[in-house]
Amino acid sequence: MSIKKNLIVVDPFDNLGIRVNNILNYYKIFILNHKPIFYISEKITIKLIRNYLAMFLYHKINPFKFKYVLSLNKFTESDILLDLNGVHKKVNELDLSNFKGKSFFHLLDFFFNPLETNNFLLKNNITYLLGYNYHDKYSDFFMKYYPTFKNKVVSIPFGYHKRFQPLNTFYKRQKKAVILGSLNPINDPRCKKEEIKSYMEFFGKNNFMHPIRYKLAFDRENLLYQKVIDIRLPVYPQTKDFSYDAVEMMNRYQMFINDESVLNFPPARTYEGIAAGCVMVCTDNSIYKDLGFINKKNCIMFKKGDYEDLVKKIKYYQKNQKELAKIQKNSLKLAENFTHEKIADLLYEEIMKRA
Repeated sequence: MSIKKNLIVVDPFDNLGIRVNNILNYYKIFILNHKPIFYISEKITIKLIRNYLAMFLYHKINPFKFKYVLSLNKFTESDILLDLNGVHKKVNELDLSNFKGKSFFHLLDFFFNPLETNNFLLKNNITYLLGYNYHDKYSDFFMKYYPTFKNKVVSIPFGYHKRFQPLNTFYKRQKKAVILGSLNPINDPRCKKEEIKSYMEFFGKNNFMHPIRYKLAFDRENLLYQKVIDIRLPVYPQTKDFSYDAVEMMNRYQMFINDESVLNFPPARTYEGIAAGCVMVCTDNSIYKDLGFINKKNCIMFKKGDYEDLVKKIKYYQKNQKELAKIQKNSLKLAENFTHEKIADLLYEEIMKRA
């Protein structure tokens, strides 16, 4: 006879808010599919109730279909605790240490306050971490600040929102690669210095979080890239460009250039791009191979740091359109693995596998 396992989610709307409806939409799907118990860690106030009702209304979720608890004391070793809020501002206030079962905590952007965050994880007896990929395998920064969690990271890819679709036929697209995204300096003025102190010290030799974007953004007049790459990056000191729609832009081009950042994980663009029918051009990196990407089959890989090789590969496929069209077909097939519905299922499967 199997023991019933309760699944408890900590403060479901705490750090997610309306973002659940975008790149983290699988959280919402997960909640709707599995009806977890909601643990509310904060003191119940009129303001908190209003905030929750607003989130339920926004996401069209019936609040009466869920059970709510204000304490973790009554749960047993067979139960499962899930915190999807990342390195939130409440890290000093939240106490999960009295939970007896296995706990899963999603770090999200793990470079903020890593020393403080790691202490929080250890103090609260967190069993496993969820990450954008296997950070314990691919990030030196992660292993320096979270050494206890070696072999205890569960890889949960971003996946993509259903709005990312192939809306333009392949041969009507521009025969070029586009690069999009933000330009985030390591010493980001938008962040509190104490929050990113360790991050700045570790990556002090790098000017920006995304080396490929940095290289192309500050070298955009280079003749090497003309007629090959459209550089749609902000002009620094502007760090973001909201003047275009990402779905429309991905449907305008046959290829896009990806950048895994100094933290070495596949960004959301990995999945959004291929879902929109745009072939990914990326570094020859195992973080992509783990996801099923294969050079020349469903993506185009180039040597890291070799921008002549990058241009060479793009030019080859500009001339060999039938090969590129086949790669696009295969990448669209791969994209089916990363819908938010599939990621929600993966999250549940990976948790239950370890519970």
